[in-house]
Amino acid sequence: MTPACAHPGCEPYTVCPACRLVVVPPAPVKAARAPKARRSQLAQAAIAAEQAANAQHFTYPTTPLPGGPDGELVVAYPVPGPVVSINKTAGQHWAQGTKAKKQWQDATGRAFTAHADALAPYRGHRVELTFALPVKGNAHRDSHNFVGTNCKWAVDGITRTQALFPDDDAAWVSIAEPVLWVGGPEVRVRIRVAPEPWDPAAATPLI
Repeated sequence: MTPACAHPGCEPYTVCPACRLVVVPPAPVKAARAPKARRSQLAQAAIAAEQAANAQHFTYPTTPLPGGPDGELVVAYPVPGPVVSINKTAGQHWAQGTKAKKQWQDATGRAFTAHADALAPYRGHRVELTFALPVKGNAHRDSHNFVGTNCKWAVDGITRTQALFPDDDAAWVSIAEPVLWVGGPEVRVRIRVAPEPWDPAAATPLI
């Protein structure tokens, strides 16, 4: 390191007449920057705040269910994006499925928000959702391979809107095996009151 003058009162970047060294001003001290919150953290905080604000909607319903305890409702909306099997998405980079995921989340959320009044009697109940997913052709497909893609994306969209349930865990929603609807013109979602989650500890297995 090049020696520098340490005498006070010398003009910066001049030669000190006393020690004949260059006068170097001290480097400015940068203020420490506060850490920025990640976008994902901000989004999660916003969703949590919205869910808390809407929590009053999820008291036990006082209006009767359409058609009685065994009644059902069906919500329909245009196909928002590709209907894809988990086999197709398993090897993809996470960014490749982001567009389709958002399409299904947004479209399903809008459809359920539009029918929020009709869905009101089901709030507070554990519900079972059965998706009818339009497909083309009669190729062999395993319907359960679409639960983790289109069905899951759609349920995420419903959860964000708070139109039917506050969370998508087993306490609030059960996803039935979807129906692969050959030639179907739209997505249809059947809503029913679901039984309580199975308690395996209370079951007696075969010996």
